Amino acid sequence: MLVEGKVVRLTQASIHVIVLGFSSAIITDQDIREEFNYTTKYGEEVFASRSHKRHVIKVGTMIRFLVKSFDEEILHISGSLKPAHTGSIRWLDKKSKNVCLADSTTKRREVEGKSEMQDNETVGAAVSSVSNDHQIKKSKKRRFAEDH
Repeated sequence: MLVEGKVVRLTQASIHVIVLGFSSAIITDQDIREEFNYTTKYGEEVFASRSHKRHVIKVGTMIRFLVKSFDEEILHISGSLKPAHTGSIRWLDKKSKNVCLADSTTKRREVEGKSEMQDNETVGAAVSSVSNDHQIKKSKKRRFAEDH
């Protein structure tokens, strides 16, 4: 199960997170992907991705992580950043929006291709309203030249 929380402390060996404002979680260095490198930038401790420059985890960052175990008595979570779809929520959301935009562009091209194929099939038949929607727009210069 994936859970989201706010990073409250970073060390070279672990990331400490607060989930839902009251439950604590810890992600040890063994459960952090090799892609993340612990460094100090501008006086701040951060886990920065080697492959994605903007994927950074620091104090105050909201992260999404996998729950490995949960202690019900003290409400303590042990988590993992091993799966690829875990890390900084902000970076993951931006990454998924880029993927969605690419998918929608591909779908739009497929739909346009299908409508053009339908237009080509109706050449001998009566003209439908769909084919009228795809008229080629003339430039102002060309319209002006045809009018005069």
